[in-house]
Amino acid sequence: MRYINIHVLIAHSASCLNRDDMQMQKTAMLGGVRRTRVSSQSLKYWMRHSDYYQSEVGEKSIRTREYSELKSRFLEKAKLDGNDIDELALDSVMDILCPTDAKPAVAAFTLYEIRKAYEIFQEMPSKSIKIAQDLIKLKQRKGKVSEELKDKNISKEKKEELDKENKKIEPQIKTLQTERTKIEKKIKEGLNKSPAPADIALSGRFIANKGWGLSSMDAAMSIAHSITTHSTDTEIDWFTATDDLVEEGAAHLQGAEFSSGTFYRYASINTELLAENLDKDSDQAMELCGHVAYMLATISPGAKASTYGQHDLASYQMIVRSDIPISLSGAFEKPVTTKGGYMEPSIEALENFWVKQNQAYGLKEKAIVFSPHYGTKLGTNSKDNSISTSDSIAGVMEWIK
Repeated sequence: MRYINIHVLIAHSASCLNRDDMQMQKTAMLGGVRRTRVSSQSLKYWMRHSDYYQSEVGEKSIRTREYSELKSRFLEKAKLDGNDIDELALDSVMDILCPTDAKPAVAAFTLYEIRKAYEIFQEMPSKSIKIAQDLIKLKQRKGKVSEELKDKNISKEKKEELDKENKKIEPQIKTLQTERTKIEKKIKEGLNKSPAPADIALSGRFIANKGWGLSSMDAAMSIAHSITTHSTDTEIDWFTATDDLVEEGAAHLQGAEFSSGTFYRYASINTELLAENLDKDSDQAMELCGHVAYMLATISPGAKASTYGQHDLASYQMIVRSDIPISLSGAFEKPVTTKGGYMEPSIEALENFWVKQNQAYGLKEKAIVFSPHYGTKLGTNSKDNSISTSDSIAGVMEWIK
């Protein structure tokens, strides 16, 4: 089956997991009532910046349009690794990956890919290297000339001199740019032959400019905005910062919204696309799916964590193998109500919805349930071998593989 659908229920006590530019808790309307919401961007950010991600998934990409800072990061890493870097050669490589004369755009880069491109470049014939380096020198000079021409106090003679130089540089750049095409092609082919870094394979990369040395890649993973399974009321936390040397009053007074609730998280992974992105490595693809399932059960947004300490683990997880991506958010279109605790009725609503949906659409899905505190009503029928249960998250990860 092509897709891994991951459904998670996790409870958070008083917290402000995700807020907007007005410092207000993010919310969403569903079923006619307001729910607390955590954006998918927030959840992915905290997953990608976690220690677990670095150790198990690998290097996270750097999403930026600050190319000079990206170059500095690469040089810093190379220095730590004890590698000497030819900066002019690196400038040439960076100009191929993200051309300096193109409009800056945010894209995902990995230091691994820059290193790979640099190594390919260094192995090229000396003539090709000289063409690339002459081109980058001309581009750098053109940039300086353009900056000097912006000076309002520039003399007429100096302006004429710079205009003349500019006109001379333009055709030279055009000629060398044409000659450099073979170098760009070789670097692009070399990068495409290697499996994509796991972070890019999962989250994808969009390259708006066709002339770049990096290629776009469709994301194999999609993550939904998390919402509470029930209606929520946000409250205001009025807090003060006291001045220990003043007996009365406060040095600072401010308010912030917070709420609590049981959240439904959903993610879907196209395993075939993920394997394709990883150069047809199906084993690595399924291993990554297991790591994503682990992170969705264990990682929460760290916003204001020192104030609220929202370090919670999931109380329920259902992993489903399916031919299509299917969310179960419809289970909570009617908000869950209770007289004591939302987790149990949320689990019941989710499982009932899944069973009825499978029967109605004739879906032949296989699932595993991990519910360490509340158990499950699924899998109790011994004749139904489509549902498994696990008493550990490790068992879930093994089932996925």
